[in-house]
Amino acid sequence: MKPRNRWIDTLRGPNERLKRSLPDGTEGSGIPLLSVAAACGHFEIAKILLEAGAQINAVSKDKGETALHVAVKGGRHDILGLLLEHRADVEAKTTHTGATPLHYAATASGSLALVMKLLKFGARYDVRDTQGQTPAALALQAKNLHAAVAIINMACGKPKQLAKEKDLLLQHVEKTKDRSSITNDLIADVFAATCDPDSTVLVEAIKKNDARLVEMFLEKGADVHRSTAKGLLPIFVAVKFADLRIIRMLIQHGADVNVRSPGNLDALQVLFKALSARDEDSIVDIVDYLLAKGADGLALYSDGKTLLHRTVSEGTDRARVVKLLLKNGLEVNAQDGEGNTALHLAAHNGLSHSANTLLDASADTTIVDSAKRTPLFRAVLKQHWSVVRMLACPPAMTSWDAEGLTALHHIARTIPEDDTSWEEIAATAKPFCERGICRSMRDCSGATPLIKAREIKGGTASATRIIRDEMPFTMLQY
Repeated sequence: MKPRNRWIDTLRGPNERLKRSLPDGTEGSGIPLLSVAAACGHFEIAKILLEAGAQINAVSKDKGETALHVAVKGGRHDILGLLLEHRADVEAKTTHTGATPLHYAATASGSLALVMKLLKFGARYDVRDTQGQTPAALALQAKNLHAAVAIINMACGKPKQLAKEKDLLLQHVEKTKDRSSITNDLIADVFAATCDPDSTVLVEAIKKNDARLVEMFLEKGADVHRSTAKGLLPIFVAVKFADLRIIRMLIQHGADVNVRSPGNLDALQVLFKALSARDEDSIVDIVDYLLAKGADGLALYSDGKTLLHRTVSEGTDRARVVKLLLKNGLEVNAQDGEGNTALHLAAHNGLSHSANTLLDASADTTIVDSAKRTPLFRAVLKQHWSVVRMLACPPAMTSWDAEGLTALHHIARTIPEDDTSWEEIAATAKPFCERGICRSMRDCSGATPLIKAREIKGGTASATRIIRDEMPFTMLQY
């Protein structure tokens, strides 16, 4: 696009009256003269037109572009600055696409400087074109990461604004296999632009379990003692989400393993509240390392539980963790606020390997919880028959619970649940009877285990046969 010679000659002339008489109309193609000057990079001509009163926001007939759009599209930085100084409308939208100059800048070559100029003069970063695209989204599509970061950074501290674009920016960095193609400074800028205002870039990198990012932020001076708005320190986030390598980095940079969280927990206690997210090998390695670095393995939770209690409080059997804690001095028979020992909880959750490890460490099978139940009772009530057989030895076999029932009373009145069968219940009861123990013991109502067995409802032919013929209750007394 070239301005006609007659306009150039006129503009170059000294006659101010002629300059003032220049029209604001369009050139023959329907493009305003100011846009023609912008397209051709004629700074002086554009300046003369503006001084002569040319309409700065006049649009072309075909696309509805202003001179500002044209200057951005052509990368005319000097003319862009001139137009901005003369208060060109940075929110002007093209006719058919609804694009603002910032949309154009986001996809332009060498776009960062253009974007920064427009943002400086108040261009809206969240405006959308007719396709619903923001300038940041277009910058990401064009892989103009620096421009995308600059735009998204305008929404820093505003989690609901450009949320999709923030996610896309992070995903782009994370999916880049050859991260060496992206400078550390750019990566740092990406995290700073997308970081939740209530968090920190170090914490967000830890959540992603990205050791390279964590190392980079630490080398750039990230503070391991700086907490999030909720008071979470990086070390607490690491023991919940990250692997040992990251935990080691934080401690090497001064993180305190015994500092307390907002919930008054230390790093080990936070770890043991999130065991389900880790495999046993990972837990063992992290616990071993933290203990070696001075973590307090004897700390108690508010409910009186130790780390040993926590280890067996879920349905996953972690016998190696149990063994490690016992090796480091945790009391095998310690009771929590409800009177539970670790063996009570292992029995309740059917953790046969952990229960066996506790028994090898001389766990007391006769200790009762607040409901007067031994670990044996807990296993019976939850129908963990493999653990019941492990615990079926005197004197626990002959104790009563708060209801006045022995373990055999409970077994005798059990109705199978889930995968349990009548045959398995009978097999569990057999050792009790063969040892001649509990057969005549009566509950508070005077009933023996056999009487309880006779009270079982829903007597199918199979159940009746097992009670009568296969379950060894014929050895019992009424």
